[in-house]
Amino acid sequence: LIVSLIVIGPLRPCSITRMSRCGSPVPQALYWRRDNDYAIRQGDWKLQWNDAGSTRRITLFSLAQDPQEREDLAVSMPEKAQALQNLFDAWG
Repeated sequence: LIVSLIVIGPLRPCSITRMSRCGSPVPQALYWRRDNDYAIRQGDWKLQWNDAGSTRRITLFSLAQDPQEREDLAVSMPEKAQALQNLFDAWG
């Protein structure tokens, strides 16, 4: 599992889900990869690729509106999905 944080400024010990409340800078984006699966989170958006079994596909979620990740927005918001994919591709 590879996880990267891009952060401006020093980090203070803090849960990543509570960074803005404890005074630590919030990462511009979170990236992770495990084998052929990967994801990127930027702000309230999460894009992920899952190639497990026959479900090989990219999914896009608005975590502010759908924290349980039930409504895949990749087809209805292809520009947002592509923008996040481009960020991931540039990372790694």
